[in-house]
Amino acid sequence: MKAIFDNKFLIRFLFMEKVNFIEIAKVCQEQSRVNHTVWRNMTRYEEYVDTLFVSISEENIVTCSCISNVLENAKQCILIHSYKKLAEYVRYTWYDIDYIDPMGNVWHNRLDANHKLYVDKSGCYANQVMYLRRDDDNSGILYSCDTPWNDKMQTVWDVYMKTRDCSLFEARQLSFMVFRDKILAQHSKEIKELEVSKKFLEQEVAAYKGMLDDIKSLLENHETTKR
Repeated sequence: MKAIFDNKFLIRFLFMEKVNFIEIAKVCQEQSRVNHTVWRNMTRYEEYVDTLFVSISEENIVTCSCISNVLENAKQCILIHSYKKLAEYVRYTWYDIDYIDPMGNVWHNRLDANHKLYVDKSGCYANQVMYLRRDDDNSGILYSCDTPWNDKMQTVWDVYMKTRDCSLFEARQLSFMVFRDKILAQHSKEIKELEVSKKFLEQEVAAYKGMLDDIKSLLENHETTKR
């Protein structure tokens, strides 16, 4: 499968010593802006919102920013375009993804010829989920996550890098381990939050007990004075 934008418009980037990811990203951003400026029956049906620029370094370190300058030293990058779309009389936020590979080719909602990276609703329009999956696995998902994307993209990229050259069985095994670690991390976070809440409540109870003791002492002193 060929990458989109694999045409004369980007050929000049392929022969540069360094691919200008910022310039290509701006072209993709403008294309998303055009694609998602849609009017129907005098009503704005779709409206572009913004783009999250995801820079990927040579060491596969991921950095996210709402400013394209983050791509200055990128070796490849992902662009997450958000837009409002009317559905059932309500405007919901939807997402499109562009991946710019090291050669400057742009893939739409894909990372390569066998891996999809896209966002779709899960259950309802308000719940938008990002999915990483293989074309040769119709029943499985390598990884999924919800918004915000900033703190999830490093994991998304790590899973892709670990599984892209694996067999389907190996990819599923690795995906399961990542999912298990994700659940354990979430449970650990929830436990810590509960511990903090418990400690805070204990401090509040101790403070109220101290106040009640002070009030009791004042009342006793008052009764003693009256006598």
